[in-house]
Amino acid sequence: ISIGGRFIAFTSLASNWVENDHNQCSDVFIHDLWLEKTYCASINANGIPAAGASHSPTLAAARPKLAFVSTAIELGAHPAVPQIFYSDGLGKSPTHISTSAMGFAANAACSQPALSANGDTVAYCSLANNLHAVDQNASSDIYLYHHSSRATQLASKHESGAAFNQPSCQPSLSADGRFLAFATMTDGIHPLDLNGAQDI
Repeated sequence: ISIGGRFIAFTSLASNWVENDHNQCSDVFIHDLWLEKTYCASINANGIPAAGASHSPTLAAARPKLAFVSTAIELGAHPAVPQIFYSDGLGKSPTHISTSAMGFAANAACSQPALSANGDTVAYCSLANNLHAVDQNASSDIYLYHHSSRATQLASKHESGAAFNQPSCQPSLSADGRFLAFATMTDGIHPLDLNGAQDI
């Protein structure tokens, strides 16, 4: 729910929230309490709910901007594994953001999207190894997408630039997107971190 309570984002299997919802899949919706109207966020270029499960919405603080997970091929989930999408307004087809600099979709599952309060930065977790040149491991990593610049960067990496070699997950962003917190099993980030356990 947004600050002030105007917008509510949710997932539903119901087919009667919006017209032409015949995909028999879960969709992501935004309800505007001021206008008393519900919009589908997981729509294709024709404005119709995309065929493929969409879920896990995360909403900006005061605007109808959100990020979510979807396997809908119509939205760009090639291969049909969970990808991250970003919607920057009501009634707009979302942007596929879990892509490499060359535009290739993540080749393994993406999850846990987190959106900054200002709606510009998305953090997410991915098992893919084709989103960044230094990420060649089989572990989950944290990525950042900046909507204003359309840039994606690997966040779970050492100061040297090398990707962490153990799983990272559960990203959380500050309101302006400047600061990122996440959990990781990687040791050696700090000289005293030798516990072999997950740390923040």
